[in-house]
Amino acid sequence: ALGGLNRIERHNSYIPTGRECSRIGVVGTPAHTMADVLIVEDIGIQRSLIRGFLIGTHTVAGTAETADEAVALARETDADAVVMDLTLTEGNGLDATERIKSIRPGATVVVSTVSMGQETRREAFDAGADAYLDKPYGQDDLLGAIETGLD
Repeated sequence: ALGGLNRIERHNSYIPTGRECSRIGVVGTPAHTMADVLIVEDIGIQRSLIRGFLIGTHTVAGTAETADEAVALARETDADAVVMDLTLTEGNGLDATERIKSIRPGATVVVSTVSMGQETRREAFDAGADAYLDKPYGQDDLLGAIETGLD
């Protein structure tokens, strides 16, 4: 198997850039940091979408539907990053962000919500968010927000 791999490497002169390495999950490159990400989202399809965005670049440390579940998972896991929906059906994403940052001050928290204006954005950053994304957002937006916070 190694012989085949060496043969492929020898004939393949293409070397992906750092951003491409990050997208395709090439480890061992200076631009790639694989993070354990906690997803906090009360809508199942949205959780699945976020999980799909992370495939190949980061691992999912856990998923939570409520603020209390999110805080409990932050205590139980080694999450490096959190994708936090602000408008949860049970609990408040701002409160959960603040509580998670007190438990895991080094964790990157990316807050996401349907655009609610500058006041909400300011409140998110005051609560400890490292990045803010208006829904809908794309994979590049999410990965960029996570990776910027990890640097």
